[in-house]
Parts: sequence; C-alpha cells; structure tokens
Amino acid sequence: DAGRILDNGVHVPGLYAAGWIKRGAVGVLGSNKPGAAETVACFVDDVPTLKKKQTIAFDQIESFLKTKKATVTTYDDWLKLDQEELKQGQKRGKPREKFYRTEDMLRFLNKI
Repeated sequence: DAGRILDNGVHVPGLYAAGWIKRGAVGVLGSNKPGAAETVACFVDDVPTLKKKQTIAFDQIESFLKTKKATVTTYDDWLKLDQEELKQGQKRGKPREKFYRTEDMLRFLNKI
C-alpha cells in the first residue's frame, strides 16, 4: 500500500518496498523514481511510530546467510565489479561494459 508492506491487509511496521518488488517487473529506471518517492514519504510519515530495533552486526547476518547456503556479496565486492565494468568498457570505447548475468559476476568474484 503506497510502499508499505501488508500482511493480510495490515501494515507491517518498518517494512517497505520500492521498484519492481513494489509494482512488478515493468518500466525502466526512471519509472522507479515516483514509486520510490512515494515509499520514502510513507516511511518518513511513519518514523515517529516506529520502534527502535536492535541492530545486528554484519558478521552475524553473513553467518546466518551462509547457514542458508546464500552467496553474500559485499560492498567491497560491488566496488570490484564496478571497477571491472569500467575497465572492460574502456577497452571497448564505452563508459562501461555491464555484467549481465549473476553467474558471471559471481565467477569474477571467485564465489562460484
């Protein structure tokens, strides 16, 4: 509902969505901006009513995800991917050459 996550029609405090998860796999990057603005506005309106939640250290989250056999991609990993895309783009006379497949990204990061 305007970016708020519902459970059986009831808003779940502190949970929000934007982009394709909010409206479905339609549109382009620019299509996300109005929906994201709507979601952020809801979040800002809700802030006074939200309870402070306990923070969890990244290593705890990473450990949990590994127990679920999830592949964890960090910000440092993203920086490596970003640099590689720029490097490959430069070779081709373009601003960047994007990775298009998750498998290729994970292989580059030596995660598969």
